[in-house]
Amino acid sequence: MEKTIENKEHRQLQLMNWFLLCLFAMQPIMDVASYWLTELGQGTAITLVLRTLLFFATAFIGFLVSRNKKIYFILAAVLGIFWIIHYLNCVRIGYSALMIDLNNYFRLIQPIVFVLAFLSIFRFYGTEKLPIKKTFLINYGLILVVIILAVVTGTDPHTYTNTGVGIKGWFYTGNAQSAVLAMIIPVVLYFAYQSGKKLVFLCAGIVCYAHLFFTGTKITYFSIFVFTGGFVLALILLKSKQWFYYVVPVVLAALCIIFYPMSPMNRTNSTHNEFVTQEQEEIDNQFPVLPEKENPQELSPDSDYYNEYYNLYMGIKTYAPMVEKFGLETVLKQTEYTTDMGKLSNARITKNNYNFILFGQQDLLTKMFGMHYNMELCGSQNYDSENDFLGILFLYGYVGFALYLAFTAGFIIYFLYHLFRYFKQVFSMEFVCVMIGLCMALFTAIFTAGMLRRPNASFYMSVLLAYGCYLVWTAKRRKKAE
Repeated sequence: MEKTIENKEHRQLQLMNWFLLCLFAMQPIMDVASYWLTELGQGTAITLVLRTLLFFATAFIGFLVSRNKKIYFILAAVLGIFWIIHYLNCVRIGYSALMIDLNNYFRLIQPIVFVLAFLSIFRFYGTEKLPIKKTFLINYGLILVVIILAVVTGTDPHTYTNTGVGIKGWFYTGNAQSAVLAMIIPVVLYFAYQSGKKLVFLCAGIVCYAHLFFTGTKITYFSIFVFTGGFVLALILLKSKQWFYYVVPVVLAALCIIFYPMSPMNRTNSTHNEFVTQEQEEIDNQFPVLPEKENPQELSPDSDYYNEYYNLYMGIKTYAPMVEKFGLETVLKQTEYTTDMGKLSNARITKNNYNFILFGQQDLLTKMFGMHYNMELCGSQNYDSENDFLGILFLYGYVGFALYLAFTAGFIIYFLYHLFRYFKQVFSMEFVCVMIGLCMALFTAIFTAGMLRRPNASFYMSVLLAYGCYLVWTAKRRKKAE
């Protein structure tokens, strides 16, 4: 009888292992499929359906093995009730794109459900029995294979397609792929460190640092120094005397600084700065200088200065639709009458300006539960915020923003509290590398729109959150057993 039960549990564990391996392996594969479907002029419906099936399969498995199934029903109720209220309000103000809005909402709630499912799976099986190491290594290995094939065949679309800068591979979006690399590379390097083989760690370090360096985004470049600082600090606190592991990341990070002038990120920044400088010189030569005592906010609409502002803003393709929609005076108040091309050419600032104006014009109910996605479209422009948290505020209102902020803050508080209370048990190189990955996820969500509403990136964030929580849980269990 006991042998039969053991065999059954063994088969279940094997099935779970295969499921996780396939789930992780499918992430880059689906991203590559989405890229090529788009290149061939086809929609991404196939990969969307596949992602949805894998999502529901993971959620269902998490529910089956959960020791507290009630929390699934509570979460479903909260997410469902909020969507109904949001939907009814959008109908009230004039719904025009239900499916687009529903798809956007589904993307947003995926990481929440994934976290819960992975927490249940990790708690039930234990990460020691699950192929966590294999899943991350296989996943990153597939990413490297795609990068190499794209470069060798000359079909790499580059991180910045317009300028041909940065190495991206056949992945759907540059921002999301940057977030993926910034999250999983710290864990990959941890496994290289855990192997205890210096040559493995050295080779892994060279490959990973080079990958982050040549991707060319700010997220990947600065993640080099976040990882280096966190890794070295952890070695110090863990009182490691193996100087090799101090030297390798520090030297690699130093090389990234030395060769910064040759980096894709520097090339992108230089190109943008040259454009801004040229545009600024033209504006400064043409735009009349206001008298020192003149306040631009007190200008008359009939003044020459006002007309110059109109011509300037209407000459910028991202601001012209805003001026036509809201009026020049409203736009100028939002931009504080700036003529700084560094700000006016910044897509992130521009989109936020649009959304702050639009959101400020809504009634209380809409501010509480958000706008519908089509309200982000104006003229030929899409002003969907390039900041995940602000995007949540505008599209799901104060209530949606507060709920997501509570979700995020809850994990931050959880990790900090247990780190301080059970420092000796919780603090380890494994925990530090997972936290570095999560820090990069948070930075990406704050400064870009490449995380929370991008399933190909938010998936990894969910795994790392559950992974970190499991490490804390096992540390607490060890403490109680002492």
